[in-house]
Amino acid sequence: MSLKKILAGIIFFLCLGNLFAQTDTLIDINSYLKINSQFTDVFFLNENHGWIAGSKGLILKTTDGGVNWEKINYTSNLNFNKVMFVDTANGWISSGEALYFSEDGGRTWSEKVGVFRSKSFWFISPNVGYATSQDDVFKTTDGAKTWEIFRYGPGVIADFNDIKANKSMVFAAGEWGMVMQNSNLPNGTGFQSGIVMSNLNSIQILKNDLIWIVGDQGKIVKAKNFLDYTEKPSGTLGNLNSVYFPNENIGWIAGNAGIILKTENGGENWKRIKVNSSVNLRSVNALSTENVWIVGSDKIYTNHLGVFETDVIKDTSVLITDSIAFQIKSKAIPEAKYSLINSPEGAQIDSLTGIIKWQANLSGKNKIVVKTYNEFGSKTDTVTVNVNKPVEFYNTQNDTTIALGDSLNISINANGFPAPKYYLTKSPQNMNIDSASGIINWKAGTSGTFEIIVSAKNDLNEISDSFYVLVFDKQIFVEEIKDTSINIDDSIKIVLKANGYPELKIKLLKHPATLQFDSLINTIFWKADEAGEHEIIWTAENSFVQNTDTFFVKVSKKEIIPDEYKLEQNFPNPFNPKTTIRYSIPENVFVEIKIFDLLGNHVATLVNENKQAGNHFVQFGGNNLSSGIYFYTIKAGNFTQTKKLIILK
Repeated sequence: MSLKKILAGIIFFLCLGNLFAQTDTLIDINSYLKINSQFTDVFFLNENHGWIAGSKGLILKTTDGGVNWEKINYTSNLNFNKVMFVDTANGWISSGEALYFSEDGGRTWSEKVGVFRSKSFWFISPNVGYATSQDDVFKTTDGAKTWEIFRYGPGVIADFNDIKANKSMVFAAGEWGMVMQNSNLPNGTGFQSGIVMSNLNSIQILKNDLIWIVGDQGKIVKAKNFLDYTEKPSGTLGNLNSVYFPNENIGWIAGNAGIILKTENGGENWKRIKVNSSVNLRSVNALSTENVWIVGSDKIYTNHLGVFETDVIKDTSVLITDSIAFQIKSKAIPEAKYSLINSPEGAQIDSLTGIIKWQANLSGKNKIVVKTYNEFGSKTDTVTVNVNKPVEFYNTQNDTTIALGDSLNISINANGFPAPKYYLTKSPQNMNIDSASGIINWKAGTSGTFEIIVSAKNDLNEISDSFYVLVFDKQIFVEEIKDTSINIDDSIKIVLKANGYPELKIKLLKHPATLQFDSLINTIFWKADEAGEHEIIWTAENSFVQNTDTFFVKVSKKEIIPDEYKLEQNFPNPFNPKTTIRYSIPENVFVEIKIFDLLGNHVATLVNENKQAGNHFVQFGGNNLSSGIYFYTIKAGNFTQTKKLIILK
């Protein structure tokens, strides 16, 4: 029967490093391994190292998680029934008549003298171990060279079938529901018979207060010790031969007539896992939910089928028009085939041998993606063939513009092989370029226009490219003009000043009709010809930003001295960006005007000086304040008054 027919109807999706996805689906891998033996025990030390005991002196060993199994034929006249290892070197195997020891991972074995007929044994270190022989339990502390009676107490007829141990506990179970425990008990060892009325076949000590026991007639027992136990329903009357829990929730049981049970809730409920055979299953080992192994008769069931291992060449370099040939090698069961998923034009692969041939006709990095596959799944690998080429820019950088304080992040792109290295020939201070990727990072700390020259170089040649970066000021800083007062027919001269890059242009947006402005020297000239308060609005701008400022010129005919102190309501209110606060004082006095927020915090001082008697005003622009309600207070001599203003942005 062909392998394809054996596995008909089963779809696998495997890739390197991934485990078999259907954890409840078990496949007999011996259907394609074709190993002629009766398997009795399986033991995995870790996810890679495992052993299987069989008939006719056969031992199977894997060091790659079951992808490959090495056959070790110790002798043809022994039928092994149990195998275990305490590390990757030291292990034991039993035939029921004798015990054999290996210190090289199972490749060679030596018989241990003085060992008796034993159904089960367990070692917790290379020297310390326990073994059962009918109703006796023995212990060795010298690696099975000598043994001594371990159990003591009244005479017990148990015929123990299994024994497990750790550093603090020894537990055995056997016929007639007999169990034995040694774990700091008052008399050292305790016995209990008839915990169930069936023979007990297998034990797992999950932890010192959680022990699982299975036996004939579908018996499943959860025990804290040899006196405290609970029987769990299995849903079967078949004999159960082996139990293994990888954690407290997940457990597996193997038994006669193809019985496989699984729990996912700590043994409270068990479900039957169907397989394509009804042979007696002898042993189960489950390092994890996705790594389960069950053996019995000629079956090796697992949900952790071996993954592909492929051996591909490293990335390689050739000259353009060169011819190349290389081979993809794989470890797969059954034998793999090959195909190209992605490749440069003209590349070909032999589907049976994995040999790839190509005449390099495309410079640069060429990826060849190979699919390795069989009935169980597939894996893809990528090989990069670099075809030598001199460096050349394929995406030149245009001139660019950023704001002061912003970051410049651009990529200079050149191709060639070997991959070009980048460096800056000319650049502003603190600008850096990643030599491998060509990425330029720079935080603009100075406004202006900067030339940047970038070079790219490999073993074949060197080229350069240049571009300009204009850094403009995000804000224009204008020199604030204070409000002023003059008499009619007086002349004023005011210079408007602002800083920013690129060059600023200053112009007037609002002003008295007779006022003149010289744009070359940014100066206002005006002979006051009209009494009143005149608003002058001016702006400084370039192609990126603009800033506007306002000030007032009060032209008076004759100053009228008020006869009382007075603080007027600001106008406009609410306001943005400026408001005017007017106040009157009847005498020369020190005046203080301050702004406070709702919490009473002082946020600004508008006036803090001696003032002459008369009517005055001051402008307030809350540029650095958020929208909201504020208060302004005047103190002049013994006069104090507070009013409310609102900033609206």
